Amino acid sequence: MREPAPDVVAFYDRHPINEVQVLDSARAGGSALAPLRPEDLWQWDQDHYGGLAAVEALAHRAAIAPGMAVLDVCAGLGGPARVLAHRFGARVTGVDLTHSRCAAGARLTALVRLEPLVRHVRGDAQRLPFRSRAFDAAVSQEGLLHVPDKAAALAECSRVLRPGRRLAFSDWIARPRLADNERRRLSEWMAAVSLQSIDGYRALLARAGFDGVAA
Repeated sequence: MREPAPDVVAFYDRHPINEVQVLDSARAGGSALAPLRPEDLWQWDQDHYGGLAAVEALAHRAAIAPGMAVLDVCAGLGGPARVLAHRFGARVTGVDLTHSRCAAGARLTALVRLEPLVRHVRGDAQRLPFRSRAFDAAVSQEGLLHVPDKAAALAECSRVLRPGRRLAFSDWIARPRLADNERRRLSEWMAAVSLQSIDGYRALLARAGFDGVAA
């Protein structure tokens, strides 16, 4: 049985970008009594490089359209999932290993009234808790660096996607010059359990059954 890396859970339980910070930034300069809109959360809700533009780029690469069932792997607080629901009209399921992030994400989703379109599920990317061919698209943003068995995670994404559907993701990439001490620092600083090269990802994606890979 594959075991998740427990340091990843601890890392996100104490992560400095959290529900409180997202809400504080959303309330800054506005009425504490006014209902929050999805876009009110965006200042800190996009906990990844590239912000909203990165979410939109992945949405276009995954060919996401209104009404699609979309899986967000390693979804964290659900910021990208809420954007995909609000801007693209998708029905998004965010799956994440850390219970505290799932619970906080669900509360944020409820605050901006996106519960009909976004749900949060605790689960391991290496063993997705969904039936085969359940989704029309899958995305992930800077999450796979935390997954020990990336081959298993990509195979699971392939399993839960309907035939001909797309996976689009971003991740931290290892270059040939990455030394052991740098890997150790990334593990301590970012809970990066392993990094993959672009060529390595191409091979893993092909093994998982994906074709037409673009990087």
